[in-house]
Amino acid sequence: NTTSSTGQIFRMQVDSNNFISMYYHAGSNTTRTAYKGGGGTTIAKTPAAIEGDDNWHHLVSTWSTTTNKISIYLNGTLVESKPNSGSLDTFSGDIAAVDIGQNTVGSSYFDGSVNDISIWSANLTGTQVSTIYNNGKPNDILTLPVDVLDASKCLAYYPLEFGEGTIAKDHSRFVNNGTLTNGPEWQGDTP
Repeated sequence: NTTSSTGQIFRMQVDSNNFISMYYHAGSNTTRTAYKGGGGTTIAKTPAAIEGDDNWHHLVSTWSTTTNKISIYLNGTLVESKPNSGSLDTFSGDIAAVDIGQNTVGSSYFDGSVNDISIWSANLTGTQVSTIYNNGKPNDILTLPVDVLDASKCLAYYPLEFGEGTIAKDHSRFVNNGTLTNGPEWQGDTP
């Protein structure tokens, strides 16, 4: 959708000094991933505007303590990894909140459509991201062979298929159903 406001697509946090966030930044018309560990923030972003073009876009953000980078993929392709030098600041604590479409203090709402959200305990490779993207027709991540993508490492999977009511069903083995708040609308025109 066309929007003129910055909004959170996804955010998980321990506290205000330790979080991972994917958001649309209206000032630059880019999608960004922010990693904040111990107070230091690192941001990776898409190079061009994707809002308002009447197309669905596949976004993936990864965070790796092995490579010491955050990365953002757009439509199956890596577009940026950060930092270019040095390392990420240390992320500490246990995740206290996870939100889709808002930040964890109930503001910065995302003005757009979201589908197929998944959270992993493993850093996805470029090949895995491309396989999930599947040329714009996302694969069901839970049906891929384990040598392609190990579904046991999927902590949550919200296909957000057309439904009704206020429950976002988690299709992972953990069944962490989410509660829809602030009146989001179900849509049937997803990829």
